[in-house]
This record gives sequence, C-alpha cells and structure tokens, in this order.
Amino acid sequence: MSNKEERLQKIKTMLSRQPVIPIQDLAELFDVSEMTIRRDAKLLANDNIAKIENGMLISSNILPNSNINYELYKQSQIQLEAKKRIGKFAASLIREKEVVIFDTGTTTEQITAQLPPSIDIVAVCFNLNNLINLSRYNKITIELAGGHYYRNTQLFVSSQGIDYIRQIRANKVFLSMAGAHKELGITCANRYEVSLKKAIINSAIEKILVADSTKFGTVNLAYFCNFSDIDVIITDDNLPDDWREFIESKGIKLYCV
Repeated sequence: MSNKEERLQKIKTMLSRQPVIPIQDLAELFDVSEMTIRRDAKLLANDNIAKIENGMLISSNILPNSNINYELYKQSQIQLEAKKRIGKFAASLIREKEVVIFDTGTTTEQITAQLPPSIDIVAVCFNLNNLINLSRYNKITIELAGGHYYRNTQLFVSSQGIDYIRQIRANKVFLSMAGAHKELGITCANRYEVSLKKAIINSAIEKILVADSTKFGTVNLAYFCNFSDIDVIITDDNLPDDWREFIESKGIKLYCV
C-alpha cells in the first residue's frame, strides 16, 4: 500500500468518527501540505465519501440533501479546544451512581464524550449527539426524553418528554447556553428549547452551566433563566476579569479551565 493509499484509508476511518475535520489538522497530522490533503479530498469526493467546505473536510454521511447537519458540525468546531477542556473538567465532577441530566449543545456533548470508561450513572438526555456518546458506555443507564426531532440542533422536544423530565430528580444538570448578559440573563437560540431547559433546571439539585468564554456578554433570542438559578459555571480561561468578578459576586462557583 502506498503512502497516499494508507493516508486515504486513515482519513476515511477518521471521518467515520469525526464527520468534520479541518484541512489544516489533517495536514499537520500526516506531515504533508494542505494542497496534498486537498488533492486527497478530490479523490474522496469522486467516490462520494467527503468534500471540502470552508477549509473543512466533511463526510458525505452528514450531507444528504442540505447543509443543516454541516452547519451543526461547523458550529461544533468553534472554540473546539476550549469546549474539550470544559467537557473534560465537567466530566471529572460526576460521581458514581449519580443521576445526571445533559442538556443539548456542542459543549455538553464534549462531557458525554469524555466520561470515565467504566462509570456507573443514570444519564438523562434528549439530544442525538449525547445519546450516541452515552450509548458507548456499558454501565450507564440512559433515560431518553423523546419527541419531535429538530435536525438543526439534534434535539428531541415534546410536551410528553417535558412531563417525563419533570418526574425525574437528578444530582446534577449540565446546562448549555447561547448567550449570557449581566442584566438580561441567560439565553438560548431557539424558543422550543426554553420549556425543556426550565424543566431540567427544576429537576436537579446542582445546576452547572458549561459554555466557552465567547458566549458571555452576548444576547440571544430566547431567555430561560437568571444567574440566581445557577450554582456552578465552567468556562475557559479567556473569560474577561469583569465577568469573573460579576459571577463570583453572584455567589456562583466559577471554574476557568
């Protein structure tokens, strides 16, 4: 097998695990130029395996008839290293036998991807990415709140699913957000998320907000809670000093990782 054939085979394997990969990362990994990876991508495109969009190699499995799934995966690449650090630290806070709720989002999915391999917990979720991650653990009991599937967020929502969550009591909930403003509170991008987020907040003892630092100081469409509803915030170490002071003034435990 030639170096090119071996490289193509490895890229195919990588795409099965990570459907969107930056071209630059592949070039560094294989110690070749980005132009070489782009030539490889043309061969993969000819076989309908992947294609390049905006500097990313994207698996054809998430590009059926539209770019909806691509946009979701593209969003997951923003602040990716920060999200991985946040996810790893958040996962370290989970204890054996706990009941844990995982909100939808590209940061919370980094938590479910980095749990200890043999951890024994009950995990409550309502998002396809988290469900897939959690299904890989042998000892985790999964509780799935179902409903209508929103492809752009991979979220399941229904009134029955929300009622199901209201009957659950959890040790921890890991919340995601799209924006946080000192006066206007904590927001998400879609109105259909609000009832679900309020239900999981009311169902858990400890409310833990996970978000990269770029979300602080921004406002999105749908308000779902105040800072007084949050016990812990986990973010990256680029959080501005004024936000650190504000969060600590609210009595919220802050971790910048």
